[in-house]
Amino acid sequence: MRPCFIFLVVFATLLLPGEAVAQDVTPGPSPGAALTFEDQVDAGGGRTLHLACAGTGGPPVLLEWGGPNDDGATSVIADLGPDLAAALGTRFCVYDRAGTGQSAPDPVGVRTVREAAADLRAVLASPQLGCPCVVVGASLGGAISLAALEADATGFGGLVLLDALYPGFVDDIGALAPAGAPETVQQMHLMSGDNAERLDMVSGFRQATSPTAPPMIPVYVVTHGAGNAPPCQGDVCSTDYPVEDLEAAWQAGQVSLDDALGGRLVVAEGTGHAIADENPGLAVELTAEVIAAVRDPGSWATPTASPTG
Repeated sequence: MRPCFIFLVVFATLLLPGEAVAQDVTPGPSPGAALTFEDQVDAGGGRTLHLACAGTGGPPVLLEWGGPNDDGATSVIADLGPDLAAALGTRFCVYDRAGTGQSAPDPVGVRTVREAAADLRAVLASPQLGCPCVVVGASLGGAISLAALEADATGFGGLVLLDALYPGFVDDIGALAPAGAPETVQQMHLMSGDNAERLDMVSGFRQATSPTAPPMIPVYVVTHGAGNAPPCQGDVCSTDYPVEDLEAAWQAGQVSLDDALGGRLVVAEGTGHAIADENPGLAVELTAEVIAAVRDPGSWATPTASPTG
């Protein structure tokens, strides 16, 4: 089971109607818990992206999952979407990225994060979704969300970044690698398009920059509080790779990203890179807070103590 799917399973379990977290969500339009729909979003050039949603109400929540992956995310909506939508009091949606699930591959072949972000913007602009939306971006999905936000913030009502891959991340990996270390070959090979989604993340991340001005939407930037930064989580990096230095660069990158976004930084204490899987309660809580802030901007303007996980 993929990490994103684990998150959705636990997310649904934690947010069954009547639970305390669900009661903390500002009431919105009554969701149609049984209402699930699927549609194709026009991505341009005759290509479409498969979108699936459950429930009704706004602002819709769109999950941009991690990866790269060879499977789509929309298949889980039929089973879990109604519970999530009912608990959050709004529509909950996911889509299959290009070449995964029921979404057509991009004929360009190898793509960059910027091109993946253009697809996200097409989804956010689609009449089927009805944005502005609260986007939840995890890991690679956070980087795609950032690139989309930089290009056009119109579809964003709020943003929750769960250990997003920050601008400059890929160069930090290479700069810290000792000569001949496998990270300079194996990891960069994987990130250069030799993956299921055909994403050239090396080029894509080098294109990305932090926004020049805060987007003026509620934003949570959540960083892991335990373990190592990717790609060294799970102790998979070589023994001579300076994982402590990469971790320091990661945390500094998250602080800089939070400053650029004008957001609220949360350290998920005791939680590794897969924040949504390891600490789903925190992910749920922060998403609910952003939903409430979109509905009532005054609630975000009032200083509050941020959760620490």
